[in-house]
Amino acid sequence: MSNKYSLGAVSEIGSLIYAVVVPTYKSIQALTTNKGSDDKQWLSYWVIFGLLTFIEFSFNWLSAIIPFYHEAKSLILVWLVKHNGALTLYNLVISKFFLKAEQYVEDKEYRNTINEKIKVSATVGAEKLKNVATNIIQKSPSQEQQKSVTQETKADAKEPTKQDNDDPIVVAVSK
Repeated sequence: MSNKYSLGAVSEIGSLIYAVVVPTYKSIQALTTNKGSDDKQWLSYWVIFGLLTFIEFSFNWLSAIIPFYHEAKSLILVWLVKHNGALTLYNLVISKFFLKAEQYVEDKEYRNTINEKIKVSATVGAEKLKNVATNIIQKSPSQEQQKSVTQETKADAKEPTKQDNDDPIVVAVSK
């Protein structure tokens, strides 16, 4: 008798329930208390959960080639929820990357440089698109050329050639 559900699928469903239902409940509890530490834990959790979800969605093929991927993910999610792992991971890794990125995002000169590069790229792209469209329009036949081709085609279809008149089958069909 074959097993209808694999251990990975059951693990994935269980971890999804545990990764969403429990933190949602804990987050609502944190919102109703005056303690700031639980707020930080659950905000950290949702930041990490969002990043993990984005990474998993972007690289979903990894789950097929990494053995016990879903089981490992389940253990990580349990650690994030149960043992304040989200806060630990946030403090050790994510906050450092965020602080570095924040320096660039908040730096006005850097933002202006990026915005200028975007404007230049958009202008160059628009100019290239305009050139391509112009070339297509110039290479396409005009309406007058299209009319003359259509008229020539109709005229060719109506008048049988001399060779056609010599063919007894064509002569019989045309009479």
